[in-house]
Order: sequence, then C-alpha cells, then structure tokens
Amino acid sequence: MIVLKPGPMQVELTVDEFSSAMVIGSITKDEYKKFIETERPLIAEQPMFLKEIDSLNKKKMLLGKSKDRQDQFGDLNSRWSNYASSISNNYRFLRANGGSAVSAFLLLRMMDAHTIPLDSVEIFYNKFPQFVKNSVLGKTVEMTFNGKRKIAVGSRAPALNAIDISGKSINSEEYAGGNMCC
Repeated sequence: MIVLKPGPMQVELTVDEFSSAMVIGSITKDEYKKFIETERPLIAEQPMFLKEIDSLNKKKMLLGKSKDRQDQFGDLNSRWSNYASSISNNYRFLRANGGSAVSAFLLLRMMDAHTIPLDSVEIFYNKFPQFVKNSVLGKTVEMTFNGKRKIAVGSRAPALNAIDISGKSINSEEYAGGNMCC
C-alpha cells in the first residue's frame, strides 16, 4: 500500500508493475519507517507473548503455584513491561503525529488489538486533517470505530423483534432499561 501525503516527492513506476513502485521524498513513508523500526521487535513478539500468558494461566489453574511457574511468570512480567511500553509508544506517536496517515494505520492496529478505548479513538480521529479522513485508511478507521461503538458495552442494543418458542411476539423495546436474558 502506498499512502501519499500532499507535498513534493518522486514516484517511479514501471508499466504494469505497480507492486515495484518506488516513492522517494514521501513524509508519510518516512514517518511509517520511523514508527516500524521502533515497533518491529515488539510486533514480532506480541503473538508469542500472549500465547505464553494464556498457556501459563491454564497451567496455573490446573497445577497451582510452583517455584518454576513463579519464575516463568516473573519472566513474562518483565516482557509485559516491554509490551506495555510499546502501547505507551503508540500513544506518544499518535499525539506527536496526529495529522499523519500513519496515525490512522496505528489507530486501526490498536483497535484490532483492543489496546485503545473508543473515546480515545474518537479524540484522535477528530484531530485528523481532512486528507487523512478522506483517505482509505481514514475511512476504514471511521467505519471500524462506528462498528465497535455500536456493540460497545453500555451502548443501546438495536431493536429486535422475534417469536419465542410458544409463538408469542417479543419486542426488545419492551425490556428497555431492564435486563433481558435469553
């Protein structure tokens, strides 16, 4: 994917070979490269790290506490500090580069990883300049945010009409303000 920000740059293309395009002088490309270089080690480790935590939690439930398990959790705890530091770096990048298309990319990643609350997404999105909001990334952030907001805890459920097992019509509006268990 190439995201171009208005400004001077050079784009070299070969006919019918768009995948080999070279962009020289793109501010967005430089911002993305800077961001990825700081994130690369943590991005690579994240899936393995989360899998190890899940595995150790299951073992802890099955086998209880042991010295070996405590050591393993101690190691994971220090790695968790690195992971948490990565999340802090993401916020710092968003604050410092809020007008960047890279920030839109980062918001999408953070929403997918559930590492950013929706109110923060809204604040960062509202600070995007119009060219970022109009980009494919900006529109994807908006669409993803709106979808997640509709299903967020505490949000109003959509109106539902159904027939129960005895043939009686049920309307969710009848249960507004109360609990509905199915």
